Order: sequence, then C-alpha cells, then structure tokens
Amino acid sequence: MDVSTATPSPTSTPIQGISEIITEDVVWEAVATGFRVAFASILHPKVFPIVLAIVALGIFMAFLERKKNRKKTKPTTIIGAEMPYKLNACFLTAPEATFFRVLLPIASENNFYVFAKPRIADFVSVTLERYVKGSQWQTYFNKIAMKHIDFLLCDKDFKPVLGFEVDDSTHSRKDRVERDDFVDKIYSTIGLKVVHVSEMNDHDKIKQIIMASFPTAPMGE
Repeated sequence: MDVSTATPSPTSTPIQGISEIITEDVVWEAVATGFRVAFASILHPKVFPIVLAIVALGIFMAFLERKKNRKKTKPTTIIGAEMPYKLNACFLTAPEATFFRVLLPIASENNFYVFAKPRIADFVSVTLERYVKGSQWQTYFNKIAMKHIDFLLCDKDFKPVLGFEVDDSTHSRKDRVERDDFVDKIYSTIGLKVVHVSEMNDHDKIKQIIMASFPTAPMGE
C-alpha cells in the first residue's frame, strides 16, 4: 500500500485527510458494528461511553463523506457521447408532410399562417384560477401540456381559426381514439373547428374545407 496516498495535504485538516481515506460504506459498516458492540457493552458501564464516542465519530465521518460526494456530483455536466440524441431526418411524418405540402399553398393564398404540431397548451388556456388553494388548474393544464394538434391555421393577427388532424393508421389504436375524443371535446368547448383528414393529397377536398369554414375568404384558383 502506498502510504503517501493516505497522507492529508499540507492545507487539509486531519479530519479532511481521514474523510478522503474512508468511504461512506466503510463508515456506515463501522457505525453498525459500533451499535452492536454498544448494546453488548451496556452491562459494562466503563466500556459503554467509549463505544458511544466511537459511534458518534463514525456518524460524523459519514456526514463528511456524503457532503464531499455531493460536491463531486455534477448532474448537469454531460459530455459528447453521453448525450443520446440525434437530429431527425424530417420534422413531420410522411402523411403529415404530404398533407402539409397541399395545405400550405391553399392557406397562403388566403392569407392564413400554417403552424405544424403546436402544443394544445400554446393556444388553449385553462380557465381556473392558477394560484388559488384547492384549484385544479395544474391538473387540467397537465392534460394538454404534452398534446399537440397536427396543423393550426391562424389569421394575420395569429388568432387560431382552423385546425387539422391527420388521421393516419396510428389513430385507430385504442389509446389514440381516447386521446382524439378528449381533444375533440376541448376543441368543441373553445369553439375551434378541427377537421380530421385521412386523404392527405386531396387538394380539392382541402380547398373545399377551407372554403366552407370561411365563406368570405377570397379563394384563389
């Protein structure tokens, strides 16, 4: 054993030097052993105070070790290969991309902005008081915080005026059906028309939907 590794630095205190040698597991094992000896020595009054002092020292050393470990831990520091992420090849799914390419020129020629996959919580607000004791604001916010609408049309003032949900094959799953039922109730409550489309590339149908939603819109040819 290299004794020099156990020698405290000139600027460290004896306690700090010892805490660098003794790990937390070793300390707690010593504490446990001390308690066992303490109980065994209750019948020996002269021994008991000594054992008690040793146990107290062990607890103190464990506290120093844990404090030292907390300082060494840097959970926000992640380097290079430890970041398990990559850039997706496409922001949209294939059906969404097909629909978007048809929708965008139709919306643009009628002065509507198209937003892809915004959070519902970005254009829907919870009407309950947020900072009132007993309020369920957070509960209802959580229900929409991680849900999105596929496409949202807004007017020149960025007011949401029409939504589209692209119903690909995933929307037939039970969990998706329940999700769609829930968000459709929200859209009905707030008065936002949302159209479910399954024919992604039908230009005429999409144009008819917008024309029916905005009869006064100057539909381009």
